[in-house]
Amino acid sequence: IARTQYDVLEKACLYYEKQLYLPEGEIALRYLLDRGINRDIISKFRLGFAQERRSNLKGELNKVGIDQQMMVDAGLIIVPGEANKSTY
Repeated sequence: IARTQYDVLEKACLYYEKQLYLPEGEIALRYLLDRGINRDIISKFRLGFAQERRSNLKGELNKVGIDQQMMVDAGLIIVPGEANKSTY
């Protein structure tokens, strides 16, 4: 279970890294490899793939016990309607 923002970001990073090697990430992976970015570099810099579906990350993080507020605090998601609120 995530206890800090670092934990939340680590889980998100792992999720995106995994996505790169799934069928949905095939085009992105091929692009990187064609540009000379090999799997060692991909791993070293922890590159991943984000699908266009907005709720995928939130759903995945919920499965591992990360609540919405922790995701918001880590800057991974926004709450609809709060995106335009000023913090000043």
